[in-house]
Amino acid sequence: MKKISIEMQRKKAQVESLKFSERDIIDLQNAFLTPGFHTIKTYNRTTGRLLINAILKSLNCYHDIACLSTQSKNLPKGAHNVYKKLSNGGEQGYVQEFVLEEMFCDFLFIEKNQEITRKEWYKEFEASLVDFNFNKNIPIIIVLYKKQMQHS
Repeated sequence: MKKISIEMQRKKAQVESLKFSERDIIDLQNAFLTPGFHTIKTYNRTTGRLLINAILKSLNCYHDIACLSTQSKNLPKGAHNVYKKLSNGGEQGYVQEFVLEEMFCDFLFIEKNQEITRKEWYKEFEASLVDFNFNKNIPIIIVLYKKQMQHS
């Protein structure tokens, strides 16, 4: 069975794909409820989306979910993808302005892949999340996919 690695600050936990012990569920929910950057590694996008959907549905506490992904299919109910808006910006200062004036989310997940990290605006986006204290106020889940990481 495929493994999902969850990294929360200095703590690491291994969980089996979509079969969780009580401890695994507590660790996952802790990551989804605790402000800051948290990294979850899954086998592929399908497994990652299933995991994110399952945890968000079980928590049922977020009202404005944002994501940054190159794929908009099968997003959690009510989630909006900010990828196109960030990609269409272009002007200097656009990313900071977007984060300040349009990102009113209470939860954010980023499907971090080469296509996104190669964008000129991505580092400014991550820096803006820190500069404007998003990481101190909301959970930001960075999702990495093993299948994709092997091709890097």
